[in-house]
Amino acid sequence: MRSCTQRWKLKPTVRPSVRALPASAAAKDMAAVAVEKLAGLILQSRLRKFSLVEVKVESDGISLLQGKIQAASVSGRDWESPAYLTARELQFCVGEVAIDYTKLLTQQQIVLHNVPVGYGNVVFNARDFGNFITHPLVTCAAAKAVKGKSFIFNRDTACIQSGPRPAVYFSGTSVHHKRVYSAMMEPALDVHGQPCVRVLCKELTENPRGALSAISPNSRVVLQDSDYARPGPSDIPSQEVSEDLSNFFNHLLIDLQGVNLSFASMTIMTKDQNSTLTDPCVDLALTLKMVQFPPLNLKF
Repeated sequence: MRSCTQRWKLKPTVRPSVRALPASAAAKDMAAVAVEKLAGLILQSRLRKFSLVEVKVESDGISLLQGKIQAASVSGRDWESPAYLTARELQFCVGEVAIDYTKLLTQQQIVLHNVPVGYGNVVFNARDFGNFITHPLVTCAAAKAVKGKSFIFNRDTACIQSGPRPAVYFSGTSVHHKRVYSAMMEPALDVHGQPCVRVLCKELTENPRGALSAISPNSRVVLQDSDYARPGPSDIPSQEVSEDLSNFFNHLLIDLQGVNLSFASMTIMTKDQNSTLTDPCVDLALTLKMVQFPPLNLKF
């Protein structure tokens, strides 16, 4: 995975000031190296599977004793959490972190003196994206996604295509409309020229109790590009679901027990763009705000 500086291309106005971290730990303070190793071990203990977990910290012994870290990053590959949140690659960078060192020593609590901000990227293949949209963190956020009621995503129909019209496909049930919809989500620009996503939906069945499990991920009914023209005025339900799901993903905010992750942009990636990928993937760029330090027993 490329460095944080290289990866961040979109929405530069919201990019926090995060300096590049040292490429080699050899020239770093031993205290920072110890923090990196400890944080890496803690992260590894929270995962079911992984092929890479890497933590980098920019600081020195004196600064650490004062509770200050200039910058930090977490990188990973092939992660799988206990709740089956999976990703091919991920990287998060955060700027200055100020910790209340007195409380750390006397109460064993990590209390922040500031609100660190940063950014990151998560790369999902189709299976990962299906796990993502059905993970409790997302299903909870989607409880009022369409007309104030839940949109129930179907894990098994997630698919990513990188052809002439790169997009992510999925399906789900609108509780408000009591209907099953197939959706295509593609990168777009908003009225201000900023990156966003556009979701176009169409009804799959008139049967409100239609079994989503019967929809094949490779079904041409789900994946035919031409079916996803912008819904016309006569198809009000599909138009409503399209607009509400677009709004849902563009304003998606995930609270990872104190770490707020917000959607910034989406890119469809292929093997030509990233040699480590075997299938088309979706790269979600996120902004990060650490309202409070996540618990050491963080579960996701």
